[in-house]
Amino acid sequence: MTKALEKPPFLKSNGKRTTNQDGPAWTIQSCAEVLAPLLENDNSNTLAPSQLDAIRHLCFLSSSDSGHGESSKIVKHIQSNLNTLRDRRFRSKMAKFINDTLADCSAVGHGQKEKSLSESTYQDVLKTFGGQSAYRDAVQFQTRTNERKVIHLRKNRVSGVRINLLINDYKCGGTRDLSAGRVNQVWSHKYDLHQNCPPEWNALPAEAKTILAELLSWQNLSKWEFNIVEVANLTADPLLLVGWALLCEPMAQKAMNLSIGACVTKDAKSYDFSQFITIDPRAICNFLREIERKYKFENPYHNNIHAADVTQTTHCLFQLMDEKYLKRIWDPITIFSLLLSATFHDVGHPGTNNLFQEHAMTPLAIQYNDEAILENMHSAVGHNLLLGEDKREEWDIFANWAQSDKVNARKVMKASILGTDMSHHFTQVEELNSLIGKVRGEAEDISQDNTGADQLDNQDQPILSILAQNMESPDELEEYNQLVDLITKFLLHAADISNPAKTEDLVKYWADGALSEFFAQGDKEKEMGLPISPLCDRDTVKRQDSQIGFIKFVIQPSFDLLGEIIPGVKKVVVPRIGKSLEYWEREKLSMSMKGDV
Repeated sequence: MTKALEKPPFLKSNGKRTTNQDGPAWTIQSCAEVLAPLLENDNSNTLAPSQLDAIRHLCFLSSSDSGHGESSKIVKHIQSNLNTLRDRRFRSKMAKFINDTLADCSAVGHGQKEKSLSESTYQDVLKTFGGQSAYRDAVQFQTRTNERKVIHLRKNRVSGVRINLLINDYKCGGTRDLSAGRVNQVWSHKYDLHQNCPPEWNALPAEAKTILAELLSWQNLSKWEFNIVEVANLTADPLLLVGWALLCEPMAQKAMNLSIGACVTKDAKSYDFSQFITIDPRAICNFLREIERKYKFENPYHNNIHAADVTQTTHCLFQLMDEKYLKRIWDPITIFSLLLSATFHDVGHPGTNNLFQEHAMTPLAIQYNDEAILENMHSAVGHNLLLGEDKREEWDIFANWAQSDKVNARKVMKASILGTDMSHHFTQVEELNSLIGKVRGEAEDISQDNTGADQLDNQDQPILSILAQNMESPDELEEYNQLVDLITKFLLHAADISNPAKTEDLVKYWADGALSEFFAQGDKEKEMGLPISPLCDRDTVKRQDSQIGFIKFVIQPSFDLLGEIIPGVKKVVVPRIGKSLEYWEREKLSMSMKGDV
């Protein structure tokens, strides 16, 4: 049973602070000074009495008239310094004693002051060691104490680690039952410097880690037939793990293999962003975690799995390029920024499209004046976290980047996300096709001038080859840069609509998810008396016809054009589209023969 603590000498019956005649006058500052030695990497396994007293006084100070809430400052100071220590024993020791003291404090009487003291200090520590999101999860969980609500959380892909911690600490009485390891457990939701793996990875069963380490290898992530659903079946955090594996490679792959005791080998091909820009795996994982939480897991299509799929597909499109063209045309900042933008290109998607927003005159439609409503929202949410008012130190990916690099990164991310607006699809294709034709013609003129030949034909030469050969030409540089910007933006758009170009099982999986979401929107539009958006009426839209039309009028022309730019797309992706079209036509014929047309 926890022994109740006596009130420190500076707290009289009226709760006012006074000077301790037998020792120091305990203040926030004096607590900080006494606790400061904990930050030194000594070999002590115990706390001095004065240090334990300082922790106790710190807790009581949080409820005093002059010091209420100020305890968070010293806790943050301690935590920020502890982050620099590689020996986890000292961080754990600090967390344990703070937590034990909190439990003691909660047992001091039953008055309103003690209750306020315990809750206030608990909130300070939880917010500091676990982040604001950990505190928010804790508060939300207090209203979800029955089994049905817990199951609901699991179905919505809330992290299993987070759920288990919350269940253990809250279902039986909140702060009074705060376990001795609570602060340290919540703290572990941050990137683990010792193991170099995010906690979501560390919490996985050994078998799942082994399978995922293979799935998330550079080689597998670079395959067009990569199956994101396999990843989602093994983890509730597919976006975090895929994003970590790509943005932090090859460090991420090394960490995964070390965690399962596998051999660590370096892939021949790699972005290795850390050689060119500052890469902070902790910040990247914290950002990805925050972004993934903002996706609506209940959406059948526009969810975190889709975001992870688009991120991997964007990477794969880069890998379908000849490496010499990739490195000559795209700098590391552009590649990193495009992959990063893929992670939040649909963040916060409400499950209804822009037409619904416009017709219903939603707050989003009003805010963005009916122009690329959702795309503007997705971009704003991500950029607010990265660079705006929602930026936090724990996920500040660009903390050590030069200002010019931040500007360039934002330019790439903003343009690419806004470029996923389907209402501009045909304009984009036409503009890209026109510029490709112009560049081909100019390249042919240059080639003829250099060779003296008038019959030279460059129609079969990949656009990337032309760009790489002529990027240094001062006369054409502006035009070529314009084409590179268009291609960059189009890569994310192509990845976003690439589902019909995948393997048959994924083609069916994503088609069913998209139609389910569309039909739910159509039902809502009927209820609200709004015009029913295209492909959203479950009474008239046929599954097979919807996919055949989408492939013929959108997917095939887009990837045929992309194949002119990237030969690998023409070789690997375009044939898949043909197979998908054949599949849906067979399905239509089969349904027709059954009389269900």
